[in-house]
Amino acid sequence: MKISFTAKDKLRIKICLAILIFGLLIIGAAFTPYNNPPQCGEAYTSHHELQTPQNSRCIIGANIGGGFVWLLGMAIAIAGGLTLAAVVILVLVRGNVRNPRAGPLITALIIGCIVLAAWYFFIGASAIKHAKYQGEIQKRQASFVQYKGTPKLGEILGRSAAVTAKPNAENASSITMDLHSCSPGAANVSYVSGTTHFAFSGVRKIDEYHDWECVFYVGVEKVNQKWDGLLHAKCVWRILDTVAENQQTFQVTGTGIEFGEFPSNCTDLRTGVVPRELTDGP
Repeated sequence: MKISFTAKDKLRIKICLAILIFGLLIIGAAFTPYNNPPQCGEAYTSHHELQTPQNSRCIIGANIGGGFVWLLGMAIAIAGGLTLAAVVILVLVRGNVRNPRAGPLITALIIGCIVLAAWYFFIGASAIKHAKYQGEIQKRQASFVQYKGTPKLGEILGRSAAVTAKPNAENASSITMDLHSCSPGAANVSYVSGTTHFAFSGVRKIDEYHDWECVFYVGVEKVNQKWDGLLHAKCVWRILDTVAENQQTFQVTGTGIEFGEFPSNCTDLRTGVVPRELTDGP
């Protein structure tokens, strides 16, 4: 392989390196205290008195100026890096082809492939996966079941895949709720003192921005106690952007499921408050 850097090639490489370094310096400048001041805490509130609705002294919104500086630095660094790669590839190609005009064409094709591969690796694959994910949720919207009032256990059709128990035995040690798999149907978890029943209505759309929420009902049946079979707790949870964000695991003891803060988006249809059976256990 013949490699020969001319004086012009060396000058181009130096210019490209300078552009790349300049872009990196701008990126670094975006994270300095001047361009990216603290948005919470004493360093910020000593000069500002802006407060959020939660009474915490924090700036509301993102640092737009610092973001623009960061984007400018990224653009310059990427331009310098791609041009540097093009110069080096052109030198390699030029020394191994007979037709001098073919060098720039082959170099452009190689750089184009590199750009496409980088786009797919960093952006495209994620965008395609997200679009597929959104499509799956949208399909579930069509099968949404609207219960009139409080659903009764015996009236729920089918099984939902939104709740899985581990281990798959008579009494579970933990359960995973997957709101991404929020499909209509029933699910239940048994333990020593009773059973927690779920009735999933499915997915419904919140707004035109492709935001969805999972709607389901919960009822607790206790051993040796009369139960009307009605699932009195209604829960409405927003479905987030990734599968992992929608999965929550809860421990199961002999007295029930340890939901923690999960019931905060649930309402007891009888009282209008957070259902006690989901916070205190059966």
